[in-house]
This record gives sequence, C-alpha cells and structure tokens, in this order.
Amino acid sequence: MDGEGLTRLLEERASTALRFEVFVPKPGNVSRNQDLADKTYDDFIGAIDVLGPYLGQLASSDLTGECIARASSAMMSSAGQNTHLGSIILLAPLLRGSFIALRDEAEPVLSGISPEVLRNYLSNVVDGMGPTDVRAFIEAVRQIGPPLPPVDRYDLTGPEFNEVIDIGMRDFMRSGSPDPGQIVNTISREYVTDLEITFEQLLPAFLGYVERWTIDIALRAVFIDALSIVPDALIHAKFGEETARSVSSLAGGIRSAGNVMTEEGAGLEDDLNKQLVMSGMNPGTTADLTVSVLFVSIMVDPGNGDLMSKLMDGAEPSGSFVKGA
Repeated sequence: MDGEGLTRLLEERASTALRFEVFVPKPGNVSRNQDLADKTYDDFIGAIDVLGPYLGQLASSDLTGECIARASSAMMSSAGQNTHLGSIILLAPLLRGSFIALRDEAEPVLSGISPEVLRNYLSNVVDGMGPTDVRAFIEAVRQIGPPLPPVDRYDLTGPEFNEVIDIGMRDFMRSGSPDPGQIVNTISREYVTDLEITFEQLLPAFLGYVERWTIDIALRAVFIDALSIVPDALIHAKFGEETARSVSSLAGGIRSAGNVMTEEGAGLEDDLNKQLVMSGMNPGTTADLTVSVLFVSIMVDPGNGDLMSKLMDGAEPSGSFVKGA
C-alpha cells in the first residue's frame, strides 16, 4: 500500500475510534444517548467529521507538533470548544508510528501490528519530537485552555516562551508527570512511558472483553477499568484530588461487582453516571484513554479487520442511562 493509501486507512481507523467512543454511553460523558450541559453529541460528531483530514496529516507528516496544532484549531472551529484535544494528543504518536510501521514492516496491513512493534515505533516518534514540536504543542494548548505541565525553567504563560524552549517532547511531558503515585497529567504520563496505561493495562483487558462480550459492552467495561486505575485528570483539575480519587473508587466498586457485564455492576454504572452528571463532573481524560486503546486495538487486531468491521457496524449501545429516561 502506498503512502496515500496508508494515510486514508489510518485516518479512517482513528475517526472510527473517535466515533465509536462517543457513540457508546459511559458515566459522565457525552454519548449518543446523553448530552451534557455544555457539550452535545452533535458537537462531538461535527468535530470528528472535520478532524478526518487532520488525522491523516498526523499519520503522514513528521511535523507532529504542528499537526497537533492544526487538528486542535480545526476542532475549535467546528465545535467552538474542546471536544477532543486529549484524544488528538494521544493519537498523534500512535498515528505516525502506525504509518511508519506499516510502511517499513513486511507484514500485510490487515494482519495487524504486534503491540511491541507499534509501541517501539511510537516511542521513536516521541523521541523525535523536538523543541519545534513542543512550541507548536504549547501554542495549541494555550489557545484552548487546559493547564500545561509545569516546567520550572520556563514561563509558559508569557509571549516569549517560543524563544526559550529547548527541550524535546518527552522531557517536556516528563515535567508534568513527576511521580506515577500522584494524580498528574495522565496524558503527559502516557508520553513519558510510551503509553504504558494504554498498552499494558487497558489493551489486554479490552481484547479479552471483546472475545466474550459485544463491542459496546467491552468499551464500557474498559472505560470503567481506566477510571478505576487512574483517577481522572480533568476531574482532578476542576474538583480536586479527593473528589477524583472518590470517583475512581466508585469505578473500582463497579469492577468488584463484575463490571458492567453483571446486573449489579450495570446498576452501579448507572448510579455513577447520574452522580457525575448532576455534579457537572466529566471524566474526559478517561474518555481520551478509551480512544487510545480503541485505536491500538484496531491496529493490533489479527482478525483481518474484524474488530474494525464491528466498530463500523456500530452495535447499539447497551447502556441503561438513556436520554430522557
């Protein structure tokens, strides 16, 4: 497959991961069945439609930081607010790494890339993101508003930061992830660790769920896993550490009850959704991790595109919290 074909393929796969993530109901998040006070399902779908070509650029271009900035700007032009910034940032090295891996490896495209090979390529992508990428990344994030990782040597709020940034992306992200035991910028931690949470904790769980359950139940379950493993960084930023840990503990209770596959677990999932929505809490970073593991699952799928077909078929969400109910 030539470069243009690979670009179209990866754009389609990333778009499908984004589309299916928002399609399926998850506590505190927008879905086909649930709008939030400040975001709607149509906001997300509209942004995904606009993002398509920019996801292709993230795959085909080695100007990763600039492509993140372009994609973020397109998202804001479409939705008028942040719907997918975290997902764009996580998908960036995955898309570029997948493009290079499929271009360089001898395996047929549909046979799947091994997780180890994909992770190695994305690691090389992150290592190759230099100061120019960091500057473009900082400018993109500053335009949208979420907090940047603190870097002691620089004033990232000032107009002159472009002139002094002299570190690569991994070092920059490391400044936002000082201790895995703390609630930190989860996306920074993923960059520093070559997506450790995605590859080592969520991917095996999700692939196991897919073997036994429908694709939408598998997605709901891995979201609960992610929320219980890592307190949500967005909730932490807006409501504080104690609240973020409390929400994570509630997700852990759902897992202990058999996750969403059991009647008790599904009931607790429903309760958690109501609590989060009423409190205005949105575990958006956990949704970003869900996009990440969805995309990786598509790329490593050995079933000749079987998982991709299931995602594109869009099985009806089986969640119990339904708009208007």
